[in-house]
Amino acid sequence: MASRQVYSKADDDAMWRYLHQQVLLGNEDAYAPMGVKIWKTASESGVTNKSVHSMTCHFRRKLLPAIHKSPLSRNDVVFLLNKWSLADAISLRNINEDVTIEQYEDSISSADDVIVQ
Repeated sequence: MASRQVYSKADDDAMWRYLHQQVLLGNEDAYAPMGVKIWKTASESGVTNKSVHSMTCHFRRKLLPAIHKSPLSRNDVVFLLNKWSLADAISLRNINEDVTIEQYEDSISSADDVIVQ
C-alpha cells in the first residue's frame, strides 16, 4: 500500500508559481483552477511528484483558502482572483498577513458556492 506524501512548502510554492505563469501565458485551463485540466498539465510538466487528483484536491482544500500565504505578491493574488472571478467572493482588502485563515475559509466557502452554481 502506498503511503501518503505530505505537500512541502516547495510543492505549494511550485504550484502557485506554475498556476500564475499559466494564467499570464493565457492558458485557459489556468482560468479554472478548481478543475482537473490545469493540474493534469502541471503533473505532465513535473511541477510536483503528486498525482493530478491530489494536486486538484490540495489546491481546492489547502492552497486557495490560504492564498494569502502564497509566494505571490498582493497584486498577483488580486490579479488571479479577478481572472478567476473570485474577487467578489473574497474581500480583496483583507489580503494581507493580518487576516486569519478562518476569514479566508469563510470567503472560499462562499466562492465554492458561486463556482458550483
